[in-house]
Amino acid sequence: GTLLAVGESGLMALSGSNPDSIGQGLSFFNSRSVSKFAASRSGNKLAALTGSGVTETGLSAPGSSVETVDARTSLVGLDYDALNYLWLATSSQVIVNSRPLQASWLTGQSIVDFALSPEGSRAALVVANGGTNQVLVAPVIRNDSGEPIGLAAPISISSDIENAVRLSWFDNVTVAILNSEPDQASISLVSIGGTTRIIQAVADVNSLVALGDGSNLYALKESGELVVYRGSFWSSLESSISAIAVAR
Repeated sequence: GTLLAVGESGLMALSGSNPDSIGQGLSFFNSRSVSKFAASRSGNKLAALTGSGVTETGLSAPGSSVETVDARTSLVGLDYDALNYLWLATSSQVIVNSRPLQASWLTGQSIVDFALSPEGSRAALVVANGGTNQVLVAPVIRNDSGEPIGLAAPISISSDIENAVRLSWFDNVTVAILNSEPDQASISLVSIGGTTRIIQAVADVNSLVALGDGSNLYALKESGELVVYRGSFWSSLESSISAIAVAR
């Protein structure tokens, strides 16, 4: 995958230590405030959450063809899967093709954050229930044509995490989970059914994104600073960034 960011020069492709500012779609992004976006390289699509809903446009030339696909202006998750289906997560449900997925276990719980696994077979969610947050991983149910129709019964992977608030898939079987405790923020790399590795976090994280291949982990801070975790430490990559996403 490739890390994409929306900044002052439009859409930027950021990879490694030498960011490549491709500066695409400057007028598209300048004319609307983008708080979240998702990108599909194989489908040449970009979906942006703005104050007027979810707008879909071409990834190679944002703004050349624009369509409003959903009127919601508040989402906790926005992502394309490997089959180019666009997923939307609100605080109460997960939606694909304008239809809520079957997930009766979500009743009474509030979704705080949402992320699809790189291959699209599982969803990870931070859910709040009764004052505590937990991380659940649920298999994706699809029909014969591959369209997502439901989320099966989940498992919890956050028994040792006090206050999970953000997550991202570090690789196909490992979820990076930001634990936002007032005294010490940390990130846990939790392998499903396996081990947990804890790394130091940065403060005031707005979103957490990994490439999904077990390499770099990125955090976008409330200030607009984008930082990357490589090896054993965080380093600054860009500033004045409003949103980040991975294109696969």
